[in-house]
Amino acid sequence: MRRVMVGAVLALALATDVSAQIPGVNLNLFPRVGVFQPRSNLTEEGVEAKLRGGLAIGLSAEFTLPLLPDIRANLEYVPKVGTTQNDVDDDTENSLLALTADLVMSLAPPLSPIKPYLLVGGGVKRYEFDSSIGTSTKESDPTLHVGAGVGLKLGPLLLVGEASDYISRFEFDNTDSGKKLQNDIFFMVGFKIGMF
Repeated sequence: MRRVMVGAVLALALATDVSAQIPGVNLNLFPRVGVFQPRSNLTEEGVEAKLRGGLAIGLSAEFTLPLLPDIRANLEYVPKVGTTQNDVDDDTENSLLALTADLVMSLAPPLSPIKPYLLVGGGVKRYEFDSSIGTSTKESDPTLHVGAGVGLKLGPLLLVGEASDYISRFEFDNTDSGKKLQNDIFFMVGFKIGMF
């Protein structure tokens, strides 16, 4: 996690420098908090195991581009989430990290205070397990990211609610059932801050 945060800070510094030098390009930061809810079991072969829902935090750096969809570097993190095996909960501390690059497509007229939007992108989803559910302790998988949100302009701030789905495939080490489709849903609220 420390390496991810250092990389995010360096990327933000580079993005700030680039944005300052290109006319018409603005940079917004989007911190948020919400809940994570998996919609699929990790496995159903032998042991039926799934992650439980939990608290999620996120941060994005979003470039507003003239006449083009916005571009977003996106991070979602679930720092602590338990598992359920055969309908029995355990309190192990697993985590989930998703890093994506997204296109953000506004659905609102330019001067409207209510700003609905869609987003689509892709990246990497990383699970870290601290449990005996029959898989390696870490796994990274490619993920598709789709979502929708709506913002409300309040002076310099844009209050935002967003729902998104990280879609990937996951394979347990101890099964021969192949990769299983995973849908990890995030419901987040936060605010966008214009840096310049």
